[in-house]
Amino acid sequence: MRPPAGDDVAVQVISAARTEDCTLRLRLDWSTFERVLSDSLFNLLPAVLPEQAMSLLQPNRDVLLALRIRPALLRMVGNSSGDDVVAALNGKGPLASLPLAETESWLATEITQEVDVPAHMQGSLDMGFATLWSTRRPTSPPRAEERDDVEITYGLPFVDRIRELLEKSEWQWELVDEAVWRLPVTDEDGSEESFNGVLAAYSDVETVVVWAVFPYQMPEERRDEVARYLIGVNYELAVGAFEMDLSDGEVRFRVGMPIGDLPFDNDSLRRLLEACFHGMAEHYRALDTLLRS
Repeated sequence: MRPPAGDDVAVQVISAARTEDCTLRLRLDWSTFERVLSDSLFNLLPAVLPEQAMSLLQPNRDVLLALRIRPALLRMVGNSSGDDVVAALNGKGPLASLPLAETESWLATEITQEVDVPAHMQGSLDMGFATLWSTRRPTSPPRAEERDDVEITYGLPFVDRIRELLEKSEWQWELVDEAVWRLPVTDEDGSEESFNGVLAAYSDVETVVVWAVFPYQMPEERRDEVARYLIGVNYELAVGAFEMDLSDGEVRFRVGMPIGDLPFDNDSLRRLLEACFHGMAEHYRALDTLLRS
């Protein structure tokens, strides 16, 4: 399966089911599972794992992942079967145009391992734990972040406040207009999954808006399906929203913050930019799949 960055993730599909939900059950070797954890694939962010979760697993044994599809895609899967879902993982069948082979299209609900049972007992026993996704529909799970030292800027005209924060930040940027800046975003691994960020300061309403712009325009024949996907994604989001220009197919993710007289410091700016850029990065592969299918 395809992660947001890096090589594909090798998995063995054990089963797929389409009942009230759409679920997958996968087998991974231990080294692959370690990568899944370190890269937070299948939406396995630290915030959705129970405390001491890893102490329940035995290193160097295969791991079984139970997955549930994101609600936005569940509506697009419709009444298709589990076999159709498995076929789509290989780019085949009626669901091939959907990004089902992307790791971030799925939510890991259970992590288990098969354990040995006494010789006189038949069958096998799975032991492990459930994640927060087993009981909760997704919004945007919290990410553990360390707070940097902050410097608060007061007493400046609104646009100047934002300009000064950008000048003191570590972000690369270029001035596009009097109150508009372009910020290129590139993955650290040097992959092609890069895009432009745009930050605008609206002095009349004292609001900052950031966009992450998908680098390719959707062809006209794909826009209806892309729009349905984005509507479903937006329904799940706690912060920000995707939007598409139906006249030319441009897709972008937007996050805005009204500031007014509230303190807005370098940490506030960082969080705003990261929220926007993370929103695009999380769905970049899915958008690329919809573009090229």
